[in-house]
Amino acid sequence: MEVDVIKDYEMVPGTRRPKIIMQTCAHVSGAAHFYDPKNFDDNLIHDADKGFKKNLMGVCLHPRYGGWFAMRAVFVFKDAILEEGDICMKRVADPLNGDMAKILDVLKKFNFNWKDSRYRDVIPVEDSYSPLQREYFDLEPRYRKSLIKKWLTFANLEKLVEFYQNDYKEKSRKDYLSKNFFIF
Repeated sequence: MEVDVIKDYEMVPGTRRPKIIMQTCAHVSGAAHFYDPKNFDDNLIHDADKGFKKNLMGVCLHPRYGGWFAMRAVFVFKDAILEEGDICMKRVADPLNGDMAKILDVLKKFNFNWKDSRYRDVIPVEDSYSPLQREYFDLEPRYRKSLIKKWLTFANLEKLVEFYQNDYKEKSRKDYLSKNFFIF
C-alpha cells in the first residue's frame, strides 16, 4: 500500500502556501469542529482596538480538549479503494452549540490574542497542556533552546515538574506569561 505522509509544516515548493490545511482535515475527519470567519460580517470581526482589518483564520475546537490539541500530519492512502458505504463521515460535535456570540468570541481571541491561549479555554476542557508544555509552546521557537537548557539544570524530572507545579499555581496565567516572557 502506497502512503503519503504530509506534515503540518510542509509548504508547496516555490510558494509560502501549506501543502495541506490541518484545520480542514480535523473538521472533515470528525476530530474537531471548524469555525469559519466567513460566516460573519467583516465589520463584526475587525480589531477595533488596533484600527485595522486582517484576513482572519478559522479555528478548531475539540469537544473534550477545547483548543488544547494539535493536528501534525495526514496520511493519504493512495491505493485505497472504497465503495459507497465502506466509510461514513463522522458528524463533528459543535462544542459551542452554534452560539454565534461564543463563536465570534473564539474567532476574535484566536486571531487577535492567540499568544495568551485564552481561545483554547472557551469551553470547559477535560485535559490541557501541562505547565511545562505551556511554557515551551508559549515561547517563540528561537527561545526554546534556552528553555531546554534551563530545564537540564534540574537534578531530575521530579524536581523539574515539582518546580513548575508550585510556580504555576501561585500565578495567574497572564501575569506568569508577562513576567516571564514579556508577551503583553
